[in-house]
Parts: sequence; structure tokens; C-alpha cells
Amino acid sequence: MSAMLRLVGGAALGGGVALCAALSSSSSSSSGAEPDASMYTSVGGKRVRLQVGACAIQGKREHMEDRWVARSQDGAHVFGVFDGHGGSRCADFVSGHMADVLFDALRQLMAAETTAGGVAAAAAAAAAAAAAANAATGGGGDPAASSVFARAGGAALARALAALEARFVRIERADLELRGHDAALREHDEGEGTAAGSGTTACVALVGERGELLLANVGDSRAVLCRGGAAVRLSEDHKPELPAETARIEAAGGVVHPLQMPLFGAGVIEVGPPRVFTRHGEGGLAMSRALGDVCLKLRPFVEGEPLVVATPDVRCETLSAADAFVIIGTDGLWDVTSDEAACAAVAEVLRGGGGSSGAGNVAEAASARLVEDAYAAGSSDNICVIVIAVDPAL
Repeated sequence: MSAMLRLVGGAALGGGVALCAALSSSSSSSSGAEPDASMYTSVGGKRVRLQVGACAIQGKREHMEDRWVARSQDGAHVFGVFDGHGGSRCADFVSGHMADVLFDALRQLMAAETTAGGVAAAAAAAAAAAAAANAATGGGGDPAASSVFARAGGAALARALAALEARFVRIERADLELRGHDAALREHDEGEGTAAGSGTTACVALVGERGELLLANVGDSRAVLCRGGAAVRLSEDHKPELPAETARIEAAGGVVHPLQMPLFGAGVIEVGPPRVFTRHGEGGLAMSRALGDVCLKLRPFVEGEPLVVATPDVRCETLSAADAFVIIGTDGLWDVTSDEAACAAVAEVLRGGGGSSGAGNVAEAASARLVEDAYAAGSSDNICVIVIAVDPAL
């Protein structure tokens, strides 16, 4: 996919310039030539154009660890954000391979749907996955779940994320064995961002030719759909304090609590959100699911099952005439912006045809608006946003 970079706000945004891109059907990253920004799906049997834009900023962090991907192939479109932590190593790996691995899996699963017995087997697997995902996210049944693309797409998202997790963990395991677990853990504790602590979220949308919208999420990045003017959250933030997540972590031998800081030699004070730790105090991840993070998954760091898992929630929707846009963002946005406020800001930009930013692509302008607003609201994290506008008039 080609992508046009545009500087937004410059020094006014503080710790780094925002890089914004208008995305077209041939792009895949945050650099490239100017696109026509055209992608298509159908809504209610009518072909509609998707206009897509992304914007990211380092913000107040020392390093930029957020990544995004957007790419199309054979009428399918993938969009995702990846919030790296412990360095960008894992986010670089996952975002760099996500589209290729996903489209390979999708192609194989679509082919399987046409083989004898393939339809029944794939349908059963997809139905089970969709039921579990909908139960977790509060979603209900959806017509898209009956389409071949939706069944294959949901399975492909899960398969791709599992494959990338396995590959990255295998690489990191070899690195740990080469350097030594003690050295890796020491560097991780000192904030060096080594293999032991590098991980990432993944919030990935797959859009089909018939309006199928599939969303896979691991971690605390988030996707929100604006439907009929209301914000509909498509993903659940995987936080350690969620009862089911806490129970799983504790059953695996981990503990969940905020950072504990010494209080002048008289006990400790808890600071910040709940985090995942090993029984011996290693870790400290503020989410319960992530790719990478081998220090919370592999021996000798953990004694039993992984404390942090990379199992995605997968949700299936069908785009309708009531659907205006989808926002996918890292928690640098959502820590300071409600779902409703984000939808209101994007809707305002879309109504104004791009607002004061001067961007020719309204989705790009909308993504820039969200980044600018989040930074102004005090976000202390990297911020990365993709906006996918669905409008027959575009």
C-alpha cells in the first residue's frame, strides 16, 4: 500500500512530530508515495468506498514503540495497530509480518472452504471461536458469521497471530539461550528493552468485499465503531484486574498488584494500575494479554503456565448503512479519550471535509485530530490511530 506522510503540528506536539498518512489499496507502512486512498467494500449490496488515514506520534515517551499496518489484497483489507513495550523489537516483528501471514492464512482457509468437508469443519471451528469471542465482548449473532469470508477471516486472524507469536517466541528463546537468562532478565529490569521484556499488543481489523468486518484483539489497544451516531466498542481491553484474567494469572502462579514503592523505610505504597508479576517479582506488565513478553511466559522466568497469553478475542460484524467509521488506536489515545469523545471528534472532521488541517483525505485529518486532542489532553504515551471512514459519498 502506498502512504503519504504529512507532518502535523510540528514542535507544538512536543516529543516528536506526528506522522500522518493517507492510505490506499497498495500501501503497507508509514512511508511511501502519494496514494489515491481508494479501497472498497459493499454495504447493503451497494459498493462503497473506504477512506483510510493513520497518524502516530512519539509524544512524551523517550522512544517510539507504536506501529501500524494497512494493506489490501484480493479485495480484502487489513488495518492494525501494535503498541510495543520493552522496546520496539516485538512490535516491529509483528507489524512487519502481519499482513503477509494473515493473507496467506486467509487464502489457505478460503481454499479449504471449497474442499469436501472443509466447509463443515471450518464452519464449526469459526462458530465456536465466534461464540467465545461474542461472549467475551458482549457481541451477538451477526449475518456476517454465515459468509465464507467471515468464517475463514476470523480463523485466519487467530491463526496469523498464533503463528507470529510462536515465531517471535522461538527467536527470543534462542536469543535468551545465547546470552543467558540471568543477563537478559538483568537488562530487562534495568529497562534495556531486551528480548525478555519486548512485547506488543495487536488490534487488527479485516474488512471483506461484502461488508464483513472482523476484529482480533490482544492487549489494551482498542477498536470502536460509530454506528448510528453511537460508539460501539469492538474489543475488550485485556487488563489484569478483570476478574477472569486475574483468576487465570493467579492459577498459573502469578500475582496481580500495582507497582510497590518503598515509603521512607516504613512499608510500601502502591502506584499506578494493576500489573502482572511472577511470584518472585519479575515482570510488571499492565496488561494480561500480549505477544512476546517471554519473561512472563517461559521457564525459568515462570514456574508453570504463561502468566501473559497471546490468545485473541475475535469479533465479527457486518457493516450497515448506519456505520460511519471505525477507529483503531493504542492506549495513548484511549487513556485520555472516551469512546464517545473520539467518535464525536471524528464525526466533526468528516462533516467538515477535513477541518483546519488542510488534509485532502478526511480520514487522515480525523486521525490527526485524535492524536492532537489526546496529546493536548495530557497523554503521556506514544499515540497511534487509524480511522476507516465508510461512506458512499466519499
